[in-house]
Order: sequence, then C-alpha cells, then structure tokens
Amino acid sequence: MTESRPPVYPELTRPGTDGAAGRLDEALYDLVEARFERLLRDNPILATSMGIHEHDDELGDAGVDALLSEVEADKAFGLTLDNKDSAPHNVAIYTDSGAGTSISVGEVVSATTTTQQVPALTAGSYFFRCDVHHEMTGTINAS
Repeated sequence: MTESRPPVYPELTRPGTDGAAGRLDEALYDLVEARFERLLRDNPILATSMGIHEHDDELGDAGVDALLSEVEADKAFGLTLDNKDSAPHNVAIYTDSGAGTSISVGEVVSATTTTQQVPALTAGSYFFRCDVHHEMTGTINAS
C-alpha cells in the first residue's frame, strides 16, 4: 500500500518485525492507512490542521467577503455595521438587485457602529447595498 501513496501523506508507523507477524497484519495496516487517507480526503480541514495540504483546494472560500456573506437560513440575526468612515453608510437588504422590495434597512450612520435586526431569511441569495452609495453592493447567501 505504501508504494502507491502520495508523498504528501506521512508514513504511518508499523510495529517492528521482532515478533512473529500474523498472516493478516499487513492487510490490517493497509486498511488503517487507507482509512486514514480517506479521512484526510473527506475532511480537508482535518488534513490541513495536521499539516497535510494535499486537499487545500477543497477548503472553499474562506475570504472575509465569503464568510461575511453567509447566514443561517430561517433564523433572524443581528447585522453590525462598524462605519469607521466619516461618510454616511448603511446596509439595506433587498429581495433582488432591483432594490424594489426591502427586507431590512439599517440606520444611516457616520463614524459609529450600529446593529440592525434582520428577520429570518429563507434559503437563497439576497442583494444588499448602501442606500447612500448605490455602488457599494454585495450578496448575502442564506443556507
């Protein structure tokens, strides 16, 4: 089994050969190694935490924008705007980019922090923008 393993996986320790090996010992060790590799393949976070980066491309987008745009569906939440700018801003959530039907419109603030309560969103994507600066837009994904 070890001959076909990618070089990124650590070599798993096998017991020494000082005792009499059973006829199924090698098969058992191969099974354990295959299970270990499957765990890493199925759980890329586990693999990365162990320093094995073979599956880093499967971790998904962990960027700030992606993390901030995800909310739990069917559960109300508080959305905090920390406006460090002297210009006025808010966060307004709409059903779509036409901004015709609002779901939650936050207070317009300058150089302060405010929290708005957003009602539970059904699973799907929602458009948000700053109502003062319409070019400041994004998407909230409820799942």
